[in-house]
Amino acid sequence: MAFFRTRAGWQASIIFFCGTVVLVFAHGTDAHERILNFLHRYEAFELDELLLVLDVVGLMSIVYACLRLLDLRQEKRRRDQAEARADWMARHDALTGLYNRYACVSAWNIDPSGGVTGVQF
Repeated sequence: MAFFRTRAGWQASIIFFCGTVVLVFAHGTDAHERILNFLHRYEAFELDELLLVLDVVGLMSIVYACLRLLDLRQEKRRRDQAEARADWMARHDALTGLYNRYACVSAWNIDPSGGVTGVQF
């Protein structure tokens, strides 16, 4: 797959692998029960509220990252549209909307020294 050849693909696979290793280790050592026993033993420290805060902050971070990704996608779309408008303006006459000399030169492959090198159809 092409996704795993990209940097994002490698990062996703490494994070997934590390998360799987931590999950298997935690399940094998009964980490959940140990954490619950620790929280009950030291209820006066109110560590369960601290873990709740960490969970909520983690979820808020995920939501924030998703919103930033949506903003990035919109910005990419706007930049692509602006680039297409700039390209159209560079190749067309502002008054008539017809192709200008630059568009003809690039379409006909005219050599700047004065010769025609080929025509694209």
